[in-house]
Amino acid sequence: MLREPIPVTLAVRSPALCEHMAATLAADLRYVLAPQDAPAEGSLLVFEPGDDVVADIARLGRAVSRGVVRDAFLITSSKDPAVLVEAVRAGVREILLLPLREGEFEEALCRYASGVRPGGRGGLERGAAGRGRLAAVIGAKHGLGVTTLAVNLAAALAARQDTALLDLARPGPEAPYFLDIDYVWSWAEAARDLARCDAAFFQGLLAAHGSALRVLPGPQTAEEQALLTPEAAGLFVEHACGEAGMVVADLSAGLDENGLAVLRQADDIFLMLHLTLPCLGAARRLLETLRSEDPAMAARVRLVAGRWSKGQEIGPADVQELLGLPVTRLIPEDPACASALNRGRPLVETAPGSPAARAILRLADEIAPAARPARAGFDLRGLAQRLLGRGAPVPA
Repeated sequence: MLREPIPVTLAVRSPALCEHMAATLAADLRYVLAPQDAPAEGSLLVFEPGDDVVADIARLGRAVSRGVVRDAFLITSSKDPAVLVEAVRAGVREILLLPLREGEFEEALCRYASGVRPGGRGGLERGAAGRGRLAAVIGAKHGLGVTTLAVNLAAALAARQDTALLDLARPGPEAPYFLDIDYVWSWAEAARDLARCDAAFFQGLLAAHGSALRVLPGPQTAEEQALLTPEAAGLFVEHACGEAGMVVADLSAGLDENGLAVLRQADDIFLMLHLTLPCLGAARRLLETLRSEDPAMAARVRLVAGRWSKGQEIGPADVQELLGLPVTRLIPEDPACASALNRGRPLVETAPGSPAARAILRLADEIAPAARPARAGFDLRGLAQRLLGRGAPVPA
């Protein structure tokens, strides 16, 4: 539950659009519109660039990375893939293409509010009972790098706080290969008799990797994998969120009842895809299923495009037009991924400076921000004026 409304600064060039957004914010108790003449460091900046779009996005990226603003939404009419890729790299949370369809800004606000931490970027506040935050990673199809993302996201989060990784992927578990861990028990021991799976029993199933990452391994045989049920999956999530501050669930590609049981409890849902027509078709069907099951659950989905390379025919704008969601993060094609897997170590540890690792670390920062000093005395109104252009008005 949020402690106080999220401040929002509107830096939008169209007076009519600005008026519409202001009215939307006024009707949403989760947000408060920041006064035009007051510094609003830590606000959500809704920003429309000027004529030099690339330069403005670069400035916006620096403001986000330095913590001057909490986060940013980009409003643009440009469908140029290069521009949208730079916006994603800059850390923009939502890209809204003009003209906005009816309800699009409201949907973006709902997605953001479902994943915001009071006082900082990303992350839901842990409940009064101390429930950990759950991030579920699912693939539109098999073979997209879901386990690569899940394992490295968990390893990156474990560097910040205690983290549990649930290996619920089928037809077979792969997380142990990425982490080179030895284990005796898997979740099949609990699935055989859920009645005995209390918190102490569950804790005994966890295999340790490093000082802060614990893994619930999956079973190797098809017979044991068939023991997983929605009730079991939900119980594993419940115990894991009671044990760790952060929980990452590695799920099977596509949707089944077991996956839905996890997604219903997830604070963040990362849908892994590739920028190809067959994969986008599968992602669209998955999203349609989620929206029909539970619109609120579907609103927590964030798209992550893997094995991305410059010059691809399908770009982020095409994805947003087809799926109705922006691409949250592009993870580049990176040979360091295979090298890390062969060594049995997370990529974010073996090659933290590699392109793929940097993208995953930025994703982790959106969920659980690394501590960084705030910059005092920075006038956000001045920033918005520079971004929009010296003569452009900054809407109230």
